[in-house]
Amino acid sequence: MSDNTERNILVFGLTAPIGSKIDLLQDSLESEMKIYGYDVTIINVSNLIRDISNKFNIIEDITKNLKIDEKIKFGNKICEMTEEKDYLVKAAIKKIFNKIKKEEKEEDDDESGLKPKKSLAFIIRQLKRPEEIKTLKKYLVNNLYKFQQIMMNI
Repeated sequence: MSDNTERNILVFGLTAPIGSKIDLLQDSLESEMKIYGYDVTIINVSNLIRDISNKFNIIEDITKNLKIDEKIKFGNKICEMTEEKDYLVKAAIKKIFNKIKKEEKEEDDDESGLKPKKSLAFIIRQLKRPEEIKTLKKYLVNNLYKFQQIMMNI
């Protein structure tokens, strides 16, 4: 990898009660990070359920939109089947590492060596379990900022 500059990586974990309007917090955070030049990736843990469910064959009709209670049910089922309460967040961490590896490869492919390293920000939304926060801290100890949204009626 080129030594042009250090890469700045920030990871934000958003938690909120079910049914909260977490989009406002996500959008605000994303806008601010872009102002400071960060390439922002949103990782929605609930949406990972659809991808992971193929592996475990737990969703019969993969094309239908899942309701909140169905996502919770399938998320719980995945964690039960794997015997890992943090399984879904591990899938999110894998996405983060894959994005970083992709950026590093693109930088390595730059023959001039002048391409600056992108600053990356990841927003992981819909963390639900304490085990998920612990796992994020374990893998991303210097890059995790946990925001907890209080239930707002907006």
